[in-house]
Amino acid sequence: SDGRRVADASRDGARRAETAEQAVDWIKAYFERARSNDFLMGRTARGDGHGSWKCDLDFLLTEKGKRQVIEKTQEPA
Repeated sequence: SDGRRVADASRDGARRAETAEQAVDWIKAYFERARSNDFLMGRTARGDGHGSWKCDLDFLLTEKGKRQVIEKTQEPA
């Protein structure tokens, strides 16, 4: 890692990655959390009309998908 700063401030007050390495680590952890979530991976029972649903990359990159992963998994993102 060359240590270049990615971002150091945000409008909403949320902590941001300060280096590219921190950003990549956060992204890896995000997808690992999604993968370990039984609901998102379709390993739990679904309601009517959603029997075969499981998340995909498009869903994980939406605001709703990001919120689902961050709020419904155990560890903070």
